[in-house]
Amino acid sequence: MNDFDLDELLDSFETNSVNGVENDDPKIKELANRYIDNFETVFKPRGIGLHIYGEIGCGKTFLAQFIKVLAKEKGINVHEFHAMTLLDINFNNFIEITKENDLIIIDDLDISTLTSYQISKLLLIIDTLYRNLKPVIITSNESRSDLDSKDRTRKRIYDRWTQMTHPVFIDHPPRRREISRKRMEEIDNLLDIKK
Repeated sequence: MNDFDLDELLDSFETNSVNGVENDDPKIKELANRYIDNFETVFKPRGIGLHIYGEIGCGKTFLAQFIKVLAKEKGINVHEFHAMTLLDINFNNFIEITKENDLIIIDDLDISTLTSYQISKLLLIIDTLYRNLKPVIITSNESRSDLDSKDRTRKRIYDRWTQMTHPVFIDHPPRRREISRKRMEEIDNLLDIKK
């Protein structure tokens, strides 16, 4: 995930778009506002984050980015990781990052695709966040029932994950397909391609 210029990102939220992806659902913004408005008094002291899940392209990352913008506006320190980057980071560096930030965002975490080594490292990361009551926002295509497993290490991740996050299901049609369709129409017209 690219780190956005804060002013540019704030402007994009005024027009309901991040990187050209439209989001006109006021419920998304309301949820983000309520989370951040109650962050210091409710969520941070209890170490409660969000597990944002849904289909590919439904707006999970959009919601996480909006929360990040609102948090920064209120002086809340936030660090965002893409899941694969997080699993490659030196653990001591991760500890320092968690100490410096009030909220951690892990974008695009898909446990079903991880190797056993990555699962072990993820358990260490999730356990560290859990023990330190560090709120974490996790975006994933996986629901809570998808996370439940017979595998002991995965079950330990699931146990902590479900205790430290509140589930938020995003039920929107994939937005990237619509953007792609519009872009293709525009290019077809530009190139005078008739279908």
